Amino acid sequence: MSQHEVDIQKTFGALLVGGFIAATFSGVTTVQACIYSKLFPTDHPFLKFLVLLIWSFDTLHTFFVGATIWDYLIAHFGEAAWIDYISTHLALTIAFTAMLTLVVHFFFIYRIHRLSMSNWFLTIPLSALACARVGFAFLTTSKMIDLRSFKGFVENYTWSFTTGLSISSLVDLLITACLCYLLMRSQKHATKLNHVLDKLMLYTFENCALTTVITIATLICWLVMHHNLIFMGLHFIICKFYANSLLATLNQRKGLQNYRAPDNVVSLPVFAKQSVWSMASKLKIHVEKATHTHTDDRTMADSQASFVPSVSGKN
Repeated sequence: MSQHEVDIQKTFGALLVGGFIAATFSGVTTVQACIYSKLFPTDHPFLKFLVLLIWSFDTLHTFFVGATIWDYLIAHFGEAAWIDYISTHLALTIAFTAMLTLVVHFFFIYRIHRLSMSNWFLTIPLSALACARVGFAFLTTSKMIDLRSFKGFVENYTWSFTTGLSISSLVDLLITACLCYLLMRSQKHATKLNHVLDKLMLYTFENCALTTVITIATLICWLVMHHNLIFMGLHFIICKFYANSLLATLNQRKGLQNYRAPDNVVSLPVFAKQSVWSMASKLKIHVEKATHTHTDDRTMADSQASFVPSVSGKN
């Protein structure tokens, strides 16, 4: 990236706008974390640690985004040489995005593991891809810090950043496909609970689609316009979408708990002490026997069916 060819609006302007949007979604992440702590105070300690970890990574990422904007727009304002310079803070945003992405990917991969009844043929390849994505992100970060030049990085390590984003998009698509397939397969065994499973599939698609779209958009901008920083402004936002997708998945349990079918025959158990990833691992239908009540000279038959999804899984 030559300082004589640069477009300020598409470089520093893109970083500024991306930073503003990232900070906004970081606030949403904090709200989601607070909602979680209010709704599920008795949740498993591991889930509480997971939420704290996600919030911590997101907060640190926001700090480095802010520090990046300070470096370019305040500390070195007007210095033409900084147009092509890669600051350490900017490089570290890529590493923290990768670490948070890994945690979220493992969370959803574990859900697949439980829903598929411990199918290692699904989860091992997904886990390997998720780890590979982080490896390329760390390589990108280290080379950016070593080279300190966008031009030098584009000329020598375009493949590193491209591969990392490509793998991340692929993992998102595979996780979405696996979860939707496993939930659809469960429908065959629980017809009366199909509307609940449909709701779960919709949540899954919405959560994973957002992260996939923003990652692919970043990849496209990087490949088509690596001479500016629009791709980096979008990359700032990726971390926020992943954080919110996990927290939204945890918090939506409350909505599913209170969800009722039109005929009011479905009730969901309280999920506060249960893991969200095992929410649909096993669905059991308990049908109460018909009870008969005698009133005066006639008999009234009262048949009642209670469909309760029982969440269970191997510990």
